[in-house]
Amino acid sequence: MRRGSYALAAYTVIALAMTWPLARGLTRDVAWDLGDSVLNMWILAWDCEQFRAILTGHFSHFRTFFDANIFYPAPLTLAYSEHLIPQALQIFPVYVLTNNPILCYNLLFLSTFVLSGLGMYLFLREVTGNTIAAFVGGLLFAFAPYRIPQSSHLQVLSSQWMPFAFYGFRRYFDGGRRRALAAAVAAVIAQNLSCGYYLLYFSPFVAAYVLWEMWRGDRLRDRRTWIDLTGAAVVVVAVTIPFAIPYMRVTEQLQLSRSLTEVTRLSADVYSYATASEVERLWGQRLADVFPKAEGELFPGIVAVLLAFIGLVWGEPYHRPANPIGFARPPVNNRRWRAWLAPALGVVAVIHAVAAFVAIVLRRVTLSLWLFDVRLGNVTQLLLRAALSYALMLALSPAARRRTVAFFRSRGFFVAGLLAAAWLSLGPAPQVLGRPLDLASPYRFLWDYVPGFEGLRVPARFAMIVVFMLAVLGGYGAAAIARRRRGGLLLVPGIGRRRGEHLPDSP
Repeated sequence: MRRGSYALAAYTVIALAMTWPLARGLTRDVAWDLGDSVLNMWILAWDCEQFRAILTGHFSHFRTFFDANIFYPAPLTLAYSEHLIPQALQIFPVYVLTNNPILCYNLLFLSTFVLSGLGMYLFLREVTGNTIAAFVGGLLFAFAPYRIPQSSHLQVLSSQWMPFAFYGFRRYFDGGRRRALAAAVAAVIAQNLSCGYYLLYFSPFVAAYVLWEMWRGDRLRDRRTWIDLTGAAVVVVAVTIPFAIPYMRVTEQLQLSRSLTEVTRLSADVYSYATASEVERLWGQRLADVFPKAEGELFPGIVAVLLAFIGLVWGEPYHRPANPIGFARPPVNNRRWRAWLAPALGVVAVIHAVAAFVAIVLRRVTLSLWLFDVRLGNVTQLLLRAALSYALMLALSPAARRRTVAFFRSRGFFVAGLLAAAWLSLGPAPQVLGRPLDLASPYRFLWDYVPGFEGLRVPARFAMIVVFMLAVLGGYGAAAIARRRRGGLLLVPGIGRRRGEHLPDSP
């Protein structure tokens, strides 16, 4: 608890320094600009006035809460933008005492950085057992470069409940504590209501994370766990739906939908992840011109990428168990052809994966070989061949299966989540430098068949989930560095093991 307080204080000081001189004029200066920032101030003030009226006995304001004082006599006008009700609840006491929406907005603006860092710190401390790695991961998430161009969008900055949700679920699965599950549910609800984009973009990752935790903890057949999680899901849906209904009614009344052209324009380009905001002090002058476009400044930072790579490769030491549960030992008279076919399939999978990456970056590549030319352009086919080759290798090699399962039990979810979020951020028509990329689009499927996606116009905002997954992997990387610097000591709460001692594969 004491170290958590130190981390909170450190993130607060860093947030004040990074946003200076905002702290010098909290009551009068507007963070970032006078566009969406002022709109969000008005929304927060409206919400707080409705809260004040309800608390003084005017319960009719429940019914008219979304009938904001714009575009009279149109109803439900608050649903023309984000309602920001969780954010308004955060600063309601300050608003009642000061009646100063500028102060309230600035405090919320700063809190998105501080709470994002604290939430990631708590989650990574639970995952890695290393407080230094947890603090580094919190820095990567709270002060990611992507937040800079989103500084006027309070709802996009309000991603702080993501790590708190994962933290609650992790503690629930580790110890079966229903109080932790209740905290996770509260964090998911707060995240759903803080930003409409995250309601649709982040919720599938929460469900996938819960299933992953059930799998790695061998709870997929546990009746109590299913009952607890079903109840949690019912609570989340029951609280979220009433706030979604005004948006559904407005969409139906005004026939609102986004065209594919608009959605594609505000999707990420592959090179958006190499493009930084021009106002960023370190990388802005170097990377702002890589491929500038609307909502396309998604550069995650060199440190985050390097630490995530370390976490991917060395994030958790692998120890071959004597006889892992679920895997029979291969027979002594195993056929020799497996000895060379399985590695060959692995090589084929790696070659196709690398070729897919090259094709994604360069769009189309032609290799001139001795007798013929090889053209690399269809990324979907290359990825399918890589997946098929890898699956065949797993079918033939028990050792490969053991290593793959060990990897996915430790940090595989975050790698898969990183790739999925980056892929979805490319929108319904993936592009490289503004030109079509021959890559299937899962976002187009969501836009066509999942209600709500047709009303969202910025797929590039999946980048915040990319940042989240990178920060987690970066925490694994920082923990790996700490292990090597301390002579292989694994910093797990209450447990100290030296290099060479075997650890169980199961968590």
